[in-house]
Amino acid sequence: MGNPAHRPISPIALGAQRNASELNRTGQTVQQLLGNTTPRPSPSTTPPPGRPATPPIPPPPLLWGKTDPHGADIAFTSDRVEVVTLRGKNGKPVGISFPTKADDAVELREWARVHRNSDKSYVPNWYPGKEDLPNSSVRAPWHDPQNPKVPFYAHAHADPHRFQVGVRRNTGQPGHPVVGYQSVDINGTTHGQLLRENRRFQQASQSDPTLPVVYLSCRSGSPYGSAAADSANVLHGTHSGHGTHSGRVFAPTGEGVRIWDPGESWYGVKPGKHNGRTFRGEFREF
Repeated sequence: MGNPAHRPISPIALGAQRNASELNRTGQTVQQLLGNTTPRPSPSTTPPPGRPATPPIPPPPLLWGKTDPHGADIAFTSDRVEVVTLRGKNGKPVGISFPTKADDAVELREWARVHRNSDKSYVPNWYPGKEDLPNSSVRAPWHDPQNPKVPFYAHAHADPHRFQVGVRRNTGQPGHPVVGYQSVDINGTTHGQLLRENRRFQQASQSDPTLPVVYLSCRSGSPYGSAAADSANVLHGTHSGHGTHSGRVFAPTGEGVRIWDPGESWYGVKPGKHNGRTFRGEFREF
């Protein structure tokens, strides 16, 4: 038999063969440059064996208070509490306020942003009409002339047994607008928890765990109650074991008074009263 007949190859088929040959050579070159070209599996959200999954962020702990000293209990979380940052004249935070009265936020900001004599001194036994504030002032127990620090101020209305905060109203109706805040009485332990969880306080404490803390809370330091003491115990970790702040805490025994003019401010403490007895208006340490 003669040689087998060969059918002529069409131009299209010839081009396809050339393309296939070129692709094969290109693939070999890529393999030589990159090694194994087996495609990698796409990233998986499932953690590899032996590595635990990242736990979800837990919700804020539930806190309790009363709408008035004899009112019903109310449960709330820290993210529903109204907080105002207090800043000095340089714009840096110097504390916080838990406002519950209409003018609290404005007045506290005005008091904080001028030159604060309270960083170094205060006026004990203040009374209306006591005008000679520089000569009536004494060195504040939180001020160390050898190592002066701007204390962390924490404002809230109070009495010897409780503090007061503003809690955002919860209608319980999804999508329904929430209107305003309601005043809620809390004990010292809850106040300490709110302060410890506050971002401004955490930043200040992490920067200086020995930073003094000054409560601008009337009568919270009275010897006839434990509001300030219970709060300070939480900050120091003696209540729940979670606190890390070692700075000293100070609170007024009597009604606190903020005094300021366009250039500077002071803080005074009125004499305290209990069962008809009067005692010195001053700051106590806790």
